Amino acid sequence: MNITFKSVAKRFFLAAILMTLACVFVTGFDYYNDNLKDKKSEKTSDNKETETGDSDIDKPDSNYDDMSSFSICLDAACGGSDYGDTDSSGSRYEKDDNLNLTNKVSSILKDEMKFNVYTTRTDDSDVSDSERVTTANDNNCDAIISICRAAYTDANHAQGFESFIYTGEPSNSKALSDSIITKLNATDTMLSGSTGVGTPASSSQDFYINSASNMASVVVVVGYITNDDDNAAFDNNTDKIARAIAEGIYEYIKNKE
Repeated sequence: MNITFKSVAKRFFLAAILMTLACVFVTGFDYYNDNLKDKKSEKTSDNKETETGDSDIDKPDSNYDDMSSFSICLDAACGGSDYGDTDSSGSRYEKDDNLNLTNKVSSILKDEMKFNVYTTRTDDSDVSDSERVTTANDNNCDAIISICRAAYTDANHAQGFESFIYTGEPSNSKALSDSIITKLNATDTMLSGSTGVGTPASSSQDFYINSASNMASVVVVVGYITNDDDNAAFDNNTDKIARAIAEGIYEYIKNKE
């Protein structure tokens, strides 16, 4: 075979072209790979920022405004030797239901809404009516809310939410009561009620708390302990009812600011 300079040069030229194409291909592949990695990294970073960064910054610490400049007195009615009303079996005591619910309301007011909360009792102890009112008056509370349940001889006749204010119908107490009863009715857990004056037994008589306190006051009746449906609703929705009462108080204070 005769090998000429021309054929050698041609082969060399072809080899150079192939090597150049190979370099371009390898370089292009590396660039594509690096670019793909950068995009994946940016996407992952963006996702993490969405999940942890921006959402944490935009997310409020609480659903409620800070109410630390206001004081609330909560009264769990009955207690100690005063058992309050009982259910038809005589084994369920009103004082226990009152305390259980009041403690839950207190926790929401203090922990989530930052109210200053004073309670007339936190355990099963005897507390006189005058001591209850003194707690509210001496601490210059903005409102006192007494939480109780009621009873009726005809268990099938009386049921649902109610609230009672002083017979003189002070506007601040009416506003407080309406705010709480509206929130309670919205839970749709018991028969809806409204604001009344006096007591469940008489519209001309007053609860001592309503007649002797120096601030907005209301007695909230959370169903009838003599009604089985109300008892079931109370037991199954205690947290929901507690939040409704707390939010009713919160809305009242917000509107009076």
